Amino acid sequence: MSDARSPAGREQGAREQRLGWGPLLSQMVRYGIFGGTGALADFLTFTALHTWFNTPVVATNVVSILVGISVSFLLNSRLTFATTDHPRRRAVRFLSVGLAGMAVSSALIELMVGPLGLDAVLAKLITVPVIALLQFAANRWWTFGPIRES
Repeated sequence: MSDARSPAGREQGAREQRLGWGPLLSQMVRYGIFGGTGALADFLTFTALHTWFNTPVVATNVVSILVGISVSFLLNSRLTFATTDHPRRRAVRFLSVGLAGMAVSSALIELMVGPLGLDAVLAKLITVPVIALLQFAANRWWTFGPIRES
């Protein structure tokens, strides 16, 4: 069962109506803020590992994305989607979306750094907004959407 009927969910919905925002726009803004926080954690981790320790680009990307996914899930599950039911299932779904994004991001970064010759940090910066938009859609409708009991 979704938490939309909880006091926090009702309050959030009432606030969205008072402000004239639709639920989708309101969620996109919050997801942008909290996803941005996760992306910043991802980017800073990537930059620090690659710059200070000269770690391989793809391995560095994997570690940094896992940090970003963790930060983002903690914030978005509570504050963007106000969903606390089925925490394990939702965490697995969120991780799956994050790992799919990581695979696409890693492939794009490898392409940009290798054949295209871009700087690794610039390549990472380019991939972040593209992956974030794709992940918002997947998380909104799949991760934090209704879960049918089996």
